[in-house]
Order: sequence, then structure tokens, then C-alpha cells
Amino acid sequence: MNKKNKIISIIVSVVIAVVAFFGGYVARYYFADDDVRAIRDLVEKYKKHYYYDDGNIVKDISNAILDEYSTYYTAEEFQEILNGAQGNFKGIGLGFTIDSLYVATVLGNSPCEKAGVKSGGTLTAINFGSGDFPVKNIDEFTAVLNSVPDDKDFTITINYGGVLKEFTVAKKDYKRTYVHYYDNLGYYGFSDASGEMQLVKLSDNSVIENSSVGYIVYESFNGTDNNLNGSAKQIEEVLNKFKLDGKKDIIFDLRDNGGGYMDILSKVVSHFIDAGDNKKALISVAIDKYGEREEFFSSKCDYSKYGFENIIILANENSASASEAFIGAVLDYDKNGIVKVLVSSSISKGEKVYRTYGKGIMQNTFINLDGSAVKLTTAEIFWPVSNVSIHKKGVIGEDSGKVLKVEKENALNYALELLK
Repeated sequence: MNKKNKIISIIVSVVIAVVAFFGGYVARYYFADDDVRAIRDLVEKYKKHYYYDDGNIVKDISNAILDEYSTYYTAEEFQEILNGAQGNFKGIGLGFTIDSLYVATVLGNSPCEKAGVKSGGTLTAINFGSGDFPVKNIDEFTAVLNSVPDDKDFTITINYGGVLKEFTVAKKDYKRTYVHYYDNLGYYGFSDASGEMQLVKLSDNSVIENSSVGYIVYESFNGTDNNLNGSAKQIEEVLNKFKLDGKKDIIFDLRDNGGGYMDILSKVVSHFIDAGDNKKALISVAIDKYGEREEFFSSKCDYSKYGFENIIILANENSASASEAFIGAVLDYDKNGIVKVLVSSSISKGEKVYRTYGKGIMQNTFINLDGSAVKLTTAEIFWPVSNVSIHKKGVIGEDSGKVLKVEKENALNYALELLK
């Protein structure tokens, strides 16, 4: 073959390859699902024309079309979710009410808890380096906090009813306490001061006087580690203390517990359902949009090990998801009638109501090739025996029966009165 023919042959090959490539692209476009093709067109127009394009088109579009419980995470955001799920946190450990700097929560074992910070006040300023930085809202607080180097001491000022208190803290890595325990001798939590998480007595003061009562405050069904960094193991450790100390009555506080992971629920609830020792009991049923049924089972039950004579569960309008599934399973397996649920009052649309949040749906998280992820609502959840769905309704307190109304400020005292 001469040089001219060789050049022509190469050109023809390239043209064929290009036509094949674009032909395949065109074929994929025109034979794609109508929705996929429409989304492709939308993305092209969005990138070319949309004035507010911030470079996060996938996140923007995903969050615009998803329900309130579903979301798209960038790779960085998803990694933070994974770290938090394991109980690994970075920061100072404060939780604020929406649109304010009112301290609603101080996370257990966090720098703020160790510094003695208590909930109930309003953060007003941060002081570090060159001076005092007043903060009026969460955006100002976040901006100043982000400018402080990690592991460097600084002070925060909190206003408790007109009394200003300063606390020295630092942004640090820490393991979270999810479980708090009280008996007649004191208050206990989990601390890593020794180098690893241990249940320790944090105070001689307690809200419990009755020597038969153990009171557990459970913050969330999170912390996936299978050791004391995880919340399921923390629950088990506290229950072992409950048993060794000869307690008989348990108050299990799920107020403001917004839920968490199904596998943690399966471990925690196994201690509280009378379904036969060493048996795995059905605890929840999920039904998807195709009518397909998925069953979830507890870990091996050890209910009889603890000798419960009374189980009282506290719940409120912020008890959601796994908390509501826990309540359903414990009620459904209450063979001896020892369980009561006290639902605190709240105000909804100007009316006093007694109900939990009402989240009876399940999300699954799907990981993308680039490390990002999307969490999607995939099914509705039903209680295991009664087949009840509490979605958009909640667990509702009544005047009598096993699920009772209780005034918000009197919930714990009412539970203690029932145990006298």
C-alpha cells in the first residue's frame, strides 16, 4: 500500500470510529428512558443558562425533587456521615434549637461537657486570640468557630437567665456518649479519660431516689461500633449495671431521640421484648412501593436476664423513626402487661397534643462511584405483631391504657409516681 492510500485508510478509520462513537451516543440518547433523556436535557440547559448555578447541580436537583427524609451527599459530606455514625466526632459538642443560639443539647463526653457546660442558656460570644467576638446567630457563630484552629483553647460565653458564664473549650476529636444512666446513688456516663470508653460515675447527684429504679436516657440509635464507642454496647453495659445492682424497674427515656439505624435498633430492643430467650424476634416490617415485604429481626433476646418488673418509656414530639419502632415492638411483645408509654404534651398548630413525631418510613443509602451517596425513602414501616403504621400520625397518648398522656414538665415525676 502506497503512502497516499495509507493516509486515506487512516482517515476513513478515524471517520468510522468517530461516527461509531457519536452513533452510539445518539442511539443511547434516543433509546434511553424518557425520564433519563429529559433529565439530560435539563442538565444541559441548567449548566448553560441558569443564573444561580453554584456548581452543585446534582445536589441541587436531587434535593429539589426528594422528600424531606431523603437527601444527596457529596463525597465529603458522606464521609462525615460515616464518621458520625461510628461515634467519631470533631468539634465542641453543642446542639442549638433551630434559628437560635439557645443551647438545647450538650453531647456526652464532648469538650463542652467536660468543661461543665449545661443546656438551657444562650451562647453570646467566643473569645480567642486577639479579642472577644459577639455572635448573634448560628451563621456568625459558625464563621467565628471555623476560624479557630483545632485543639486550641478558647472561651465561650453563655447567658443563663442573665448570669454570664465562661467556659474554656477546644475543637477536638471525641467519642460520643449516647447513653446516660441514673440510680439512687448517682449519675453515670461514658468517658474516654482513661484512654478508652468506660462507664463511670460522673456525679453523686441524681434525679432518682427509689432504690429499685434505673433511669436510662438514650439520645439516638447511632454509634455503629460494636464496642463501647457504639450506643448498642453502651445500652448493654448500663443494663448489666442495672442487673448487678438488683434494680427491678426501668425508665427508658426516648424524648428527643430522633432515631437512627435499624441494625442498632435490632440490638437494643432485644433486651426489652419478651419473645423467648436466645430467639430472634420479628421487630419491624417494611413494605415498598411494589408491595414487597422485608422483615427485620432482633438480635438474640435476653429479656428474662434483667428481671424487669416495670418498663416505662418516655416519649415526646421529637421521638421519631427507630424510637417509634422500638415503642411498637416493646408494646407488641408485652405479654405480662408491665409496659407503659408516657407521651409528653406539645403544641401543634396552636393546639395541645400528645403524640410522637410520626415517622414510619425507612431510608436506604446508595453509594455512587465517586464516593457521593443518595439517601432515599424506600418503604413504609409496620409494627411486628399489631401491623400498625404510625407514619404521619405518631404514637398517641390516651387518658387510660398502656400509652398515656402526660404534661411535658411532669413526665419523669409521673413515671416515678407510677413506680412507688
